[in-house]
This record gives sequence, C-alpha cells and structure tokens, in this order.
Amino acid sequence: ERHIRLNYRINNVQRRLDLWYRNFYPTDTERYKRVIGYIEDFYLKFYRKYFEAAKGKADIFSMGDDFASQRSMLISPEMWRLFLKPTYEKIFSLAKEFNLFTWFHSCGAIEPVLGDLVEAGMDIWETVQAHLPGNHPEYIKKKYGNQITFFGAINTQKTLPFGTSEDVRREVKERIKILGKGGGYICGPDHHIKPSFPVENVLAMIDEINSFRAEGYTA
Repeated sequence: ERHIRLNYRINNVQRRLDLWYRNFYPTDTERYKRVIGYIEDFYLKFYRKYFEAAKGKADIFSMGDDFASQRSMLISPEMWRLFLKPTYEKIFSLAKEFNLFTWFHSCGAIEPVLGDLVEAGMDIWETVQAHLPGNHPEYIKKKYGNQITFFGAINTQKTLPFGTSEDVRREVKERIKILGKGGGYICGPDHHIKPSFPVENVLAMIDEINSFRAEGYTA
C-alpha cells in the first residue's frame, strides 16, 4: 500500500494563541489572520518539498485537525470559515497538484462545516462518530455520500468497549448497509481502540467487516 501519513494540525498552534486571540478578536482580525498566514506559509512550503520527494510513491495524503466537541463546534462556523478554511483549501489544492487524495481526520460534531471541507477538497473524512449531533448515518450519506468517502462509525465509547460481540457485528452490518451503499465507506472504529476493549469485540468487528459481501456496497 502506498500512503503518506503526516499530520498537520493548525488548531494545535491556535490553542497556544487562545489568550492572544481573546485579547485581540474581534478588534484586530487582520493581525490574527497574519499570524495564521505565517503558520500556513511554513506548512505549504514544507508540504511542497515533502510531496516532491514522495512524488509517484503515494496515493493519499493524511492530515487532521480537531475543532469540535461531542456536542458542537468549539468555535463558530463563521469564525472557522474566516480563519481556517482558506488554509485547508490551499493545502488540499497543493495535494491535488501531486495527484494525492486528501484523508482528513476531524472528530466531533463537525457537520456545520462538513460541507465547507468538501468544498475545500477533502476526499475522505475520518472519523465518523455516528452517535453525535449532525452525524446520523442516513443524513450524512444522503447529503455528502456522492462527494466523499466516510471512515469509522463503529462506536468506541459504547459498542466496542461495553457491548457484546453480537452488538458489534450488528452495528457493523447496520453501518455498511447505510454508509457503504453505492460505495464510499471504509468501516472501522470511530476513534482509537484502547487496550481495555474486549479482544473478542475487536476481532468480531474485523471479522464482520471482512466477511460482509453484498453487491453495490463497500466496507
């Protein structure tokens, strides 16, 4: 498999600027944009060199940012579009210059800006936490299913750690039948698999994914 996995998290830098941000926004948005611009400039130059070095050796570029909780966005969608979307557009566009698909990690209730990420050029969204507001499988499949591929959706907060093996198998089948219809779904855990998870549940998930076969569906 050919796969570039190098995470870029502009929000981690943004967190370090939170105090500065509270002091200057909304009275000095241009200064804040310039700070983000310096960070953006560094990564665009870095990624261009990285992509050139890996040219022809990879199919996917993977990056991630977290800007939502399990209930809502951590910042307003309007602020996200103003400060962060332009940077994502440039990075995704750069990846496409090198014929790379963009695999983007962002957990939480990000649906208010999911359409913006699609517009920016995201190809694969990791990770679908189907139990969170706005992430209902039927809804996101209908709205975005013909534009992006979904990854995740098997619950790592309830089903995998606390359910039975049958619960896990049932959830895998349900997710594939909805998100995998017509293609565009990679079934898997919606976050990290922890050492405390029952091994039989993890194995049941893997087995059910591998054994699922139905024409017109991907898993």
